[in-house]
Amino acid sequence: MGEKLKILSKGKLKNVTIEVELNKPDKPKGLHPIHIQNDEFRFDMDEIEFVKLATGILAAKRKLLVLKGDL
Repeated sequence: MGEKLKILSKGKLKNVTIEVELNKPDKPKGLHPIHIQNDEFRFDMDEIEFVKLATGILAAKRKLLVLKGDL
């Protein structure tokens, strides 16, 4: 595991605090690991996977709003 550089975001999901943290790469010029975690689980990905995940979530939100007629 890398050294934590920064907490990117914090939020609550069903009364459980979840953090998104940026970690130091394992090797020079490597990708930064990003963890979405709480006390019970950790979802580990690199920064490219994180951008894909975040983009997919935002696209799904937009499609849902279009279907509901809110956009």
